[in-house]
Amino acid sequence: MIAVRVQREPSDRGATIGALYVNDYYVAWTLEDQIRELPNVAGVEPAAWVSSWKVKGETAIPAGRYELVFEWSPKFQMMLPELKGVPGFDETKFHAGNRAEDTEGCILVGRGRSRGSITASRAALDEFIGLLRSFNGSDGMFVDVHNPPGRHLPAPPATGERRA
Repeated sequence: MIAVRVQREPSDRGATIGALYVNDYYVAWTLEDQIRELPNVAGVEPAAWVSSWKVKGETAIPAGRYELVFEWSPKFQMMLPELKGVPGFDETKFHAGNRAEDTEGCILVGRGRSRGSITASRAALDEFIGLLRSFNGSDGMFVDVHNPPGRHLPAPPATGERRA
């Protein structure tokens, strides 16, 4: 089995930098839109809780475990790793890009990083895809996406309650 992990850092300026691991070996940096999911929403129908915090084209996918498969991308005209079963999101892929403006819920990969951006994305993507393909014939691939501890957006205040 191939275990891919994205360990996110706190969002900053609308972007979320993370580290990408394959079988616990660091592979690349990642970049996604801002983390907006609300804590403590387990047990609620996924479509309902995603619709309560998702901003189209500006929101990172929910943390969780997803099947990872190769699928054709009409947009990029190539086979790309895709996360299956992401609540509220379709066509969630790993692909090249440098800033949050380059993604609409997908995960970008890069070799270098700076505040709010990643670099050498095409090279990092090619390396990541090559690594996944080298495990061809394995029992399956999945990706675990982890949010940083304690840095979720707070839940909205209760009726009549004021925020400090």
